[in-house]
Amino acid sequence: MVVERAIALWKREHYDKFGLKLGIVSASISIIASVVFTSWALRADDFTKPAAYCSAATVTSAGRVTVLVFSLCGVDVLTLIGILVLYIFNDIALKRKIFDLQSSYQLRENICVIRFILPLTVFQTICYLIFSASTGVISLFESSVSLLTYRTLFAAFYVIPYYTMIAPILIWFIIRWSQQLKQSRLRRLKMQNTDGKEVYFRTYADMWNSELSNKH
Repeated sequence: MVVERAIALWKREHYDKFGLKLGIVSASISIIASVVFTSWALRADDFTKPAAYCSAATVTSAGRVTVLVFSLCGVDVLTLIGILVLYIFNDIALKRKIFDLQSSYQLRENICVIRFILPLTVFQTICYLIFSASTGVISLFESSVSLLTYRTLFAAFYVIPYYTMIAPILIWFIIRWSQQLKQSRLRRLKMQNTDGKEVYFRTYADMWNSELSNKH
């Protein structure tokens, strides 16, 4: 999504000509990448083997799943950097105040997207960093502690179920917050429009009364 919005910022004047195709391509790449990496991590896995807690990893796939989790941490960090860069350049473009309707729409759309994905990305990055760091540290002591202690520690720091539970709630709050901001902005615009009309008609009435007074 960050890449798609960066392209929309770069080609904002003509984005409507290829935006739909870019969205389809981005979604397809995301789905294919998810299937490929998951298949790689769990390929030839023996699901009859015991798994720690409710993790998808077994003895066979633990190493590949760990690599995948650390890779996701890297992707999350890069995404945060990308969001920051996108925000900076989008803010620079907004301050120029020289753009057409299509460009204005894309710049405002970037603000909405950043407002949506930034909290979710920060939350996801924190969860995966905690999980990755704790998994790495616990693995160092795997040979020096009992199996019961190892699984207890693993379960204590296994934050993925909490992430799965909290993420939809966070998305719901972000959507509600965005809707409230949009409604507030519409109310301000309506008030400004009403104030403008009042000033216009008041000025017109003063001019009319002034002309009538001069005639008398």
